[in-house]
Amino acid sequence: GLDVAAAAAVSSIRHCDRSISPDGHVQAAITSDEDFAAAFPGLRFTTTLTSGKTVDLIPDGASTAVTFSNRVKWCDLVERTRLREFDRHIASMRVGLGQVVPLRALALFTFDELESLVCGSAIIDIAVLKKHTDYSGYSASSETVKLFWKVFESLTDEERSQYVRFSWGRSRLPADGQTWTHRHSLNRTGGGSRRALPNAHTCFFTTDLPDYTTEEDMRWGLLTAIHYGGGLLQG
Repeated sequence: GLDVAAAAAVSSIRHCDRSISPDGHVQAAITSDEDFAAAFPGLRFTTTLTSGKTVDLIPDGASTAVTFSNRVKWCDLVERTRLREFDRHIASMRVGLGQVVPLRALALFTFDELESLVCGSAIIDIAVLKKHTDYSGYSASSETVKLFWKVFESLTDEERSQYVRFSWGRSRLPADGQTWTHRHSLNRTGGGSRRALPNAHTCFFTTDLPDYTTEEDMRWGLLTAIHYGGGLLQG
């Protein structure tokens, strides 16, 4: 598809006749074919696809120069070509999806509703996670467990998702009504040091949690684990 860099390049060429660029910067306006050729030398009616293949936008496009006068046509063709380069692949995905879910039923949902039904919510519901958490060596009333949930609640949505990925290998909880293949488990481990790190067993959604005694140590351990991988750091 049309990536950010390509979209920005197309936009700058489309609006090169303005003294203010689309992103708000002052620029020297281009108003002639000569100035355009100097600013964008060698530009032809071609574009490079995501695969790296260069294709003609018009017959004999590789030999047709883009000028100030025809630049808008080039921009339109690039955007249309890049935005539709995956049409065949998407059509195949649609056919496959239709083998599982009647396509007419999909019209009942917005894209984000469908995403949530298939993948689960991108926002980690703390109450739901607590409900599906078991403890080994700890209990729900253990001080270390209380510290864990206090720190977890203070994390950003992205960091909570990263913790779930660290502990389970996926960044989302099951959608409402779906069966949990494994419950979340916090297992007590001494670690031998206040700087011991959590370990994860992603096949079982289990975290070996050191017996941290301060909020500072708990925050350090969780953030280090989710950002760098506690098991890897401990070797």
